[in-house]
Amino acid sequence: MCFFKQEVYIGYSLEDLAKVRQALANGGIKYWYNVHDHSGQWSGAVPYEAVLAVWG
Repeated sequence: MCFFKQEVYIGYSLEDLAKVRQALANGGIKYWYNVHDHSGQWSGAVPYEAVLAVWG
């Protein structure tokens, strides 16, 4: 069991996040992700930041 993680994607594109997640899943790599909403309300814009990390 490993408690260290490394961020492999930080960005504002959910499409790019999905591509990275799919690549990790295809490789059998365990990952964690979180999407932060910086606006506090839904506006239809892109007010969020996605962070994806892997354990290693």
